[in-house]
Amino acid sequence: VMSWVTEEEQRVYEAVVNRGAVGFVGIYPLDITPYLCFEGGNAFTGKVGPIPGMGLRKSDGKRMISFMQKGAADATLILAGETKSARMHNIVGIIPGKSERVIQVTSHHDSMWPGATEDAAGVAVVLELARRAARTYTDQKPPLTLAFVLEAAECLFVLGSRGHIARH
Repeated sequence: VMSWVTEEEQRVYEAVVNRGAVGFVGIYPLDITPYLCFEGGNAFTGKVGPIPGMGLRKSDGKRMISFMQKGAADATLILAGETKSARMHNIVGIIPGKSERVIQVTSHHDSMWPGATEDAAGVAVVLELARRAARTYTDQKPPLTLAFVLEAAECLFVLGSRGHIARH
């Protein structure tokens, strides 16, 4: 269960709630594990909104549809998970400037899926910009302070970002 949802998913979810549905199953167009959390939801309790909901990856959705096309069928959807304490760490590099005003360059370093783009690409951009800024300002201060932040827990209501902003 995640802290974000697309506008289209929100629109469809609200429509089924308003029509009296008792549950919601969304099928994603890709074979990735989808996460849903709608207005009023809470990822820490598993509540996704006024009615329970879940997302299926494309291949699982196709299987479900094939069963439904054969006629009436009973199904049980089981949502399983666990809650446990964990420690998260933001990674922060600062080049002090002539002013206390800050330009922050940021990306999250956590990822929901393995791969080069989620979010290794963002991390690479932040690190390269930090490297170039450090070379540029070796003998002088930049006009503004430069903060390079790789945030943790983006997938959990951007807790790393919120914590960083609250502290600074």
